[in-house]
Amino acid sequence: GECDPTYSIFGKALQLLRNLADKRVPEAMAALPQFAEIDQAKARDREARRSAWEAEQKAQMDTKQRKREECQQLRKIEVERCQPLLGRPLRTGECTNCSGHNADFCTYKHFETRDLPPHCLHFSKGNCRNGDACWFNHLRCSCGLC
Repeated sequence: GECDPTYSIFGKALQLLRNLADKRVPEAMAALPQFAEIDQAKARDREARRSAWEAEQKAQMDTKQRKREECQQLRKIEVERCQPLLGRPLRTGECTNCSGHNADFCTYKHFETRDLPPHCLHFSKGNCRNGDACWFNHLRCSCGLC
């Protein structure tokens, strides 16, 4: 838990002080305990900051996981709502986007078999008048990862 003498000026000074104390230099032997206490205090501070950072990272990961699970639940509900609508013919073009986009939010038909119809263009603008009777999906992302 002490300062690394390779990188830290304080660590280099502490190592030099230890070397002098090993050679029985009285001033170095008298000063060493004070410098060792400073080094231990710095080590405790580093450990406290590391622990706080780890706790923050864990909280962020937990929040992200909770939001992701919420999105999966919302998707499941929307799949159940759209299940009876999948057989209906839709007047929408086929998607030609070759980049890796999420087909759940695409307003065009996709070539592969899907458990959701294309995304409602009006819902994404916030003004679909059909509500639950709409033939398109009304999926909403709350996690920011979809």
